[in-house]
Amino acid sequence: MPLLTKQSPKNWKCGIRKDILHIPCQGKSRSLSCFGRVGCEGRGSTENLELRFITTADSADLPISLEYFRELHPKIDLDVEMVSSANIFARYQALLAVNDLPDVMWAQSGTFLSMARAGIYADLSQALNGMNYEGDMVWRNTFVPELLAASRALLNPLGPEVYSRDWGVPTQMTSIAILYDKAFFDANGLREPTNWNEFVDLNNRLVAMGRVPMSTNFANIDWFPRLFWDQRLRPELTANPFAFEEGDLTFTHPQVIQGLEDFKNLYDAGWFPSNFLTATPEQLIQAFLQGGIVQLFTVPGLMRFIYDVAPPEWSLASYVFPSITGLPPRSLGGPGGIQTISGSSDNFDTGLILLKFLTSRTYFSQHHTRLLNSGLVNVPFDPDYTQVLSGFLQAAANGFIPDIYVPINASPELIDSWRSDLFPNWLQGRHTTMHVATQLQRLYEETYLVLMD
Repeated sequence: MPLLTKQSPKNWKCGIRKDILHIPCQGKSRSLSCFGRVGCEGRGSTENLELRFITTADSADLPISLEYFRELHPKIDLDVEMVSSANIFARYQALLAVNDLPDVMWAQSGTFLSMARAGIYADLSQALNGMNYEGDMVWRNTFVPELLAASRALLNPLGPEVYSRDWGVPTQMTSIAILYDKAFFDANGLREPTNWNEFVDLNNRLVAMGRVPMSTNFANIDWFPRLFWDQRLRPELTANPFAFEEGDLTFTHPQVIQGLEDFKNLYDAGWFPSNFLTATPEQLIQAFLQGGIVQLFTVPGLMRFIYDVAPPEWSLASYVFPSITGLPPRSLGGPGGIQTISGSSDNFDTGLILLKFLTSRTYFSQHHTRLLNSGLVNVPFDPDYTQVLSGFLQAAANGFIPDIYVPINASPELIDSWRSDLFPNWLQGRHTTMHVATQLQRLYEETYLVLMD
């Protein structure tokens, strides 16, 4: 799948870099973006209350919240298209090809970078200095500062003129943890592991009991090696966070290879269900709720459904994925997604209403969002959910692994090949570890490092 690129017409005069789509600041062209200049955002009036929104279909709660938005803003005609996160980049490509982008768009990190390179986002920097949805705080100040910084850092390859501004806002703070039934643990003399040896012992005991120790959604299969890479390469990457971009480290580095092997060892030990490579998220959750899988490696976004339908005798709890080297265990995550406004939109101000709602105290005060980590400083935490959320909160408190650290999700092409070919065929013995590492490096160079040229 090629990266999004377009040649800029000669009469466009507001470009900022030769490798980024130039900006139509003059003339009648409104089909592409005003990427790169404050005051060139494609503002419209709130008198035009039509709004087109494309977002992820992976959230079961979002449709409920959007109906609430419609109740609060009956004059806004909100047209929503929900697309699987695995397919959303291809959907944007198709729409960009016919100059038919929506007003508001959701993106993950790799998609956010590729779309930003095409120059299709409006600059939200000035808007963030305005008031929030409730009108009682500066919008920018409502976010956990590290969360906004992480969103900007996703665009580091495009240079300081780009990443010094805000092209999107993060929605939720995502961390990952292991969810389990504490009542089952207590009844079987098991306890939360506090280090790697205890974690290995726990899961081997579960295997010996005839249980499937754990699983996660197949779409998240990059979690395990990325956690191991952070542990095994943290000294090198702390000293130089851009070691991969600068070529000092590669996917064929011995410690990167070891991180892959770390996960392969867990898989070969029988810790995962037999249908791990093919099961849907719904099937895995159902297996967990029926006790077929003892632990679920997950994100807070799935918690409401699990919490509401878990057997009444259960006592849900969570813990941080332990460190394999003894270093403090950091979490994957940070921004749960990035919400943006198209630079070609004639409905900028109406789009801001939606973005502010999605990042507001009002949004996170709904019953079905109570188990989400808002990433906002003005949303109080409900102490009734301390036990079930403790692992997720502790994982976030330990800090996040930057996406620039062994960036396996650096581009949509890389992560697609990883999920659809390299990873499943490697686990089943069709690829060697070195073949996987070599292919990851090739894709990294061809689909990500080209942005640095």
